Amino acid sequence: MLSLAAGCMNAFTLVSLIALPVTHSTGTTSAFSIALAHGDFSQALYLLGLIIAFVLGAVSSGLLIRDYHLKLGRRYGIALMSEAVLVTLAFVSYQDDPMVTHFLLAFAAGLQNAMATTYSGAVVRTTHVTGILTDLGIQAARAITGQRVDRPRIFLFIWIFVGFVTGSFFAAFFFPILGALVLLLVILLSGGTGLAYYVYRILAMRKQSLTVKPGSQ
Repeated sequence: MLSLAAGCMNAFTLVSLIALPVTHSTGTTSAFSIALAHGDFSQALYLLGLIIAFVLGAVSSGLLIRDYHLKLGRRYGIALMSEAVLVTLAFVSYQDDPMVTHFLLAFAAGLQNAMATTYSGAVVRTTHVTGILTDLGIQAARAITGQRVDRPRIFLFIWIFVGFVTGSFFAAFFFPILGALVLLLVILLSGGTGLAYYVYRILAMRKQSLTVKPGSQ
């Protein structure tokens, strides 16, 4: 669901704002360097702002969660609901100031991407697919050469890829019809997932407190 939300955000910026990704900074960094080389300093400043917004989103995630390993009990719910708030603000500001929308989405993407970057020994990125496709290629090479492949990791990466493609398709297909309303999918996915996890975390903590014997640590 998170990769689907990220794909939707990314395709939205590509079809509605400038033709640059928002969920990762590789293309933005190249465009920043090109703008500097051409002396277009206003464009370079804008692109640098997007990169900084993405980094600040990652910083905020680090402050909330304090680790990059996926582990139940951490404050992912708050992080995801914060992402939903950021995307809501991006949606509201789209008509009046698309630049603010772009910065807010970059911040939200950085926050999401830094939430949990390792899972079951695999490096996971939910906001872009370059590393995932690389790892799938490595696993394919292992299969071809008769080495053992990590099937759970393969299925995980395939689902992340499918989610990103689906979200991108949704935004590209429905933007001519719905406009910025396509961002509601991101808000529902991140906010709904965050709320569900937050409730789960509260219930799990309550259950744990009830099972602790009086006087025990």
